[in-house]
Amino acid sequence: MTPLELAQTTQNKIVIIVKISAPFASFKHSYSREYAQSYSVPPPATIYGCLLSLVGETNRTYHRGVKIAIAMASIPKTSTVLRKFRRLKEADLNAKENSIPDFQNVLCGLEIIACVDSSEEKNNLESRIEEALNQPQTIERFGGLSLGESRDLIDDIQILSQIPESLQWLVKDPKGKLKLPYWVDYLGSKDTQWQKFTWGEFSQQAFCEIT
Repeated sequence: MTPLELAQTTQNKIVIIVKISAPFASFKHSYSREYAQSYSVPPPATIYGCLLSLVGETNRTYHRGVKIAIAMASIPKTSTVLRKFRRLKEADLNAKENSIPDFQNVLCGLEIIACVDSSEEKNNLESRIEEALNQPQTIERFGGLSLGESRDLIDDIQILSQIPESLQWLVKDPKGKLKLPYWVDYLGSKDTQWQKFTWGEFSQQAFCEIT
């Protein structure tokens, strides 16, 4: 089955295809320290979190089991900015020792395609995404819709009728050089889950299950 035939078959399933556009965003590398390096693509965990925010879901575990495929519709430009970061070194939160200037990678001009497959998760994130975008008055949520940090607000999010052709997708590959988190342990790091990817054509291996 060719990638196009697979895409057509996938579209016939209960799959939502979403395009996310943002002027800028930063996806901090999990191992970066003083220099806040960004991944070149939003990790599955980031896209999952963004979609939860879209539908107003505050329980991160509610849609575990959903599968997400990610592609970049354009190559974002990378800029480096100087920002003030806060670290807890002194008990007084306003102490100058708690603030330090650091450099940060920022990606500019992001256009992301995400395919969401809820066929194996019981709470159907797909239907909630469709409701949020087609009937936003029925959704209860708070805050701006963002990618990564709360400042990285999204310009537009829409459902596409078909999977675009000629895109490079994140494809699961045990030998891939791009290692991204698909589940983040915010209370530590031991339960953070990782997957290795490479860039390739659309296939079943492009879907990463959030578990």
